Amino acid sequence: MASRVEQKERVRAERLAAEESAHRADRRRAQLMRLGLIAAVAVIVVIVAIVASGGSSSSSGSGSGGSDTAATTALFKGVPQQGITLGRASAPATLIEFADLQCPFCGEYSNNGLATVVKDYVRTGKLRYQLHIRSFLGPDSVKAAGAAAAATKENRLYQFSDLFYRRQQQENTGYVTPTFLRGVANGAGVDPAKALAGAANPSSQPQVAAAEKLASQLGSNSTPAFYLRLKSGRLVPVEPKALDGASMSAAINTALSGS
Repeated sequence: MASRVEQKERVRAERLAAEESAHRADRRRAQLMRLGLIAAVAVIVVIVAIVASGGSSSSSGSGSGGSDTAATTALFKGVPQQGITLGRASAPATLIEFADLQCPFCGEYSNNGLATVVKDYVRTGKLRYQLHIRSFLGPDSVKAAGAAAAATKENRLYQFSDLFYRRQQQENTGYVTPTFLRGVANGAGVDPAKALAGAANPSSQPQVAAAEKLASQLGSNSTPAFYLRLKSGRLVPVEPKALDGASMSAAINTALSGS
């Protein structure tokens, strides 16, 4: 009889020990989750602080001696540029892009895919490039398009747009201020006074309306949008699977082969 009692007590003790172990494990998991959450919040705070700091510096409009300015200058150095067109007049086809300077996807393409297109297709004379700046995402887009139109008159559209994308911030937050535009203009080699005048009165810039008109004629309703124009005048859509250099090259080659 005593052995049965001892056996029951032993089983009970083992059960209690197992339950206590499970409780400890649960408490440990909860503690780790809380610590993980705290760490994640800390990381987010640091990232936000870094982004905020970077945004402030880009908005300050210094634009001189920065790595982004140097990268932009190097990308287009020596490439013929006339108005909205980049590259040789003898190129057998023209790649057309519709973009909005506020568009984050346009920024993604400019920062991750454009350099490959310029290096492999424009510099080599395989393609000319034509950039149409649209202005449909909000007031900042309209101001940016007006400033870009002024840069176009100085044959610096590509430097202006590329540097704008490198410093792009959250859309429709009002960041396209005179200070921001002055910094981009200075870095791109554009007369800041002319850029600001264009931003203040974009309706006076025919290029702003022309971009919207052409997009409407082609049925283009999003950005970035790409088309390949052949010497014959025929337009072929270029539809990259992603906005990086490899995807863009693949899409261009597909469009060229199907032309």
